[in-house]
Amino acid sequence: MPIGDDDEYDWQCEEISENKLYDIISEKKAKKEQVGVNLFYNNGVEGISLIAYTTDQIMLSIVINRKIVKENYTDMVWYLENIIYKFLNIGVRLLSYKLEEYED
Repeated sequence: MPIGDDDEYDWQCEEISENKLYDIISEKKAKKEQVGVNLFYNNGVEGISLIAYTTDQIMLSIVINRKIVKENYTDMVWYLENIIYKFLNIGVRLLSYKLEEYED
């Protein structure tokens, strides 16, 4: 979400460098703005939306080209192995996480 989004959730789509992302996040943090970023796994099509109110409150949503199995179910194992476990392996402390499946 751009700087000055003011909780409008005006998601922008462009590939940016890690440095530019850091600068945007730093400025949003300084202005006490909510940070929203879409992240894609290894330049693939599967991704997550990350929304952070603070560094202590982060929500991940698996709505971007959701990995599925058996034609309609979220591949929760893939998300655990490729997101949650990777966070744990690099020392990110997760106080809790919840995986939910909703029927379309």
